[in-house]
Amino acid sequence: MKKYSVIAPLISIILLVIFMWNCDSYRKHLDLGKWYHNKGFLDEAVPEFNTVAKLKSDSRRAHHLLAITFTNRGWHDYAIKEVVTAFRSHPCDDYYKLIQIIKEKNKLEHRQEEPICAAK
Repeated sequence: MKKYSVIAPLISIILLVIFMWNCDSYRKHLDLGKWYHNKGFLDEAVPEFNTVAKLKSDSRRAHHLLAITFTNRGWHDYAIKEVVTAFRSHPCDDYYKLIQIIKEKNKLEHRQEEPICAAK
């Protein structure tokens, strides 16, 4: 019985430290991803936001930032997937509008790739 009375508080302390480290890590990755994004290092921002999404599965903010980053890279299919994930966790008009904007941007970019007139 004495063994368990010593082990239980020790396990609680270990779990608390892991939890606190995880929360701190979440914030560091989010801040670093935002810094990379703001400086234009979009390829570096993506793994940071992905880490945030993995560490905090309900982080609609991470999915929103991934959607913006993917849109800036021109990766509209990935962007739509991320904003839909954010929308599912928190349905709101802003996410719905963002989905529509990304879809419209995708259409416009595909239209620019088509030739304006056929060669004769």
